[in-house]
Amino acid sequence: MLAVPFARAAAQANAQANAQANAKPAGEVIVERDVKIGMRLGLPLHARIYRPSGSALWPSILSVEFDTTAERDRLSRALAAAGYAVVIADPRGGDDKHVGRDGYDACEWINRKPWSNRQVVMVGTGEGANAAWNAAREHPPWLTSIISRAPARPLGWTATEISRVSVPVLTVAGAFGEEQGAAIDTYLAYQHAAAMPGTARVSYLVVGSLGATAFLDVEQGWFDFLLGRGPQPTLLRKHVTYMNVNDATWSWADSYEAIGAVPTSYPLHSDAGPKAAPGGFLGGASLVGEPVDSIGALGKRYQTALSFPIDLVGQPSVALWLVHANPAQLEVSVDEVLADGSATPLGTSGGRVKMTDSTMSMGKNDPIRWEFSSFQWIAKRMAAGSTIRLTVRADGATLLHDADHYSRLILPIIRGLR
Repeated sequence: MLAVPFARAAAQANAQANAQANAKPAGEVIVERDVKIGMRLGLPLHARIYRPSGSALWPSILSVEFDTTAERDRLSRALAAAGYAVVIADPRGGDDKHVGRDGYDACEWINRKPWSNRQVVMVGTGEGANAAWNAAREHPPWLTSIISRAPARPLGWTATEISRVSVPVLTVAGAFGEEQGAAIDTYLAYQHAAAMPGTARVSYLVVGSLGATAFLDVEQGWFDFLLGRGPQPTLLRKHVTYMNVNDATWSWADSYEAIGAVPTSYPLHSDAGPKAAPGGFLGGASLVGEPVDSIGALGKRYQTALSFPIDLVGQPSVALWLVHANPAQLEVSVDEVLADGSATPLGTSGGRVKMTDSTMSMGKNDPIRWEFSSFQWIAKRMAAGSTIRLTVRADGATLLHDADHYSRLILPIIRGLR
């Protein structure tokens, strides 16, 4: 079902459009290059414009990012042939506010053009995605929506700053093994801001492999739906869409929380804290009075076999208590080892110290808690009879795993598969 705020936005956009906005392109695509977009301050932006020929008014797709590839040219021509004016402006750089002001000015420039129907959607990948967020925070008139594809970095904004973005947002993250950037973190931050009293935000998330053609279909489908030019895209039937890596099929959920993944701990040894997860203890039973392991140059492995399949959906993490002389960057990796002995990577993460007041006062031989939380997001069914394997690489370190030093692997698992 269409969310009420989304329906309202679409209705407003539809009401603003005149009959010409829904006209079909005349056929030829007009391409203008090195067009100068005047800014309030400083030098102009330089842009390429792809638009349908004829005298009708068209909605616009704006990107502020460097992309001169032949593939981008092809996709821009396809969108222009479908009835959109595509504006790709080279960014000038600067801080977030400067970039946001440039996006605002570019929207205003578009709205003054004789071919514009004063409806703008901003689209960006990497730095371009951050530019779209920064522009949306400035509230350009007639900005209808943004598409954020794998932002280059997290927004780093407060909840109040994020709540200033009031347009519908489509967030697209890569699948496991692809560039996911800060897309999921940004989506969750926006969702958290939407829960603030007095706010109403519409946000969709897609996590999965979308090639250029598939992304064009989603992109154009989102625009058409939002502007009242077409039905809701099939892929966006619910607010969260994610790809299963086993067979590249899609799954849907009404919200991120509705996915239903529960953080499930796998302690490294039987004496290390609470009862083990259904999969067991990764390291089995440790020797009484020796709840430590020395990590050599080849690393240390911990593993357990699965007695029944599990659905892993989300980002794994690892918490380790380590004693080491030099707090160098450490690394852990997680694999699924199948019954035939082949290994399927589930991710690798570098560690960071979990700083507390007590940690900062410790000596060099005291245990320090390290967190490994930079794994990629993954949706995968792990088969019964396969083995979860954790490899710790921390040459010269000692790893603790007793009840007071609870070293463990945490997997986001959907329950109820027995």
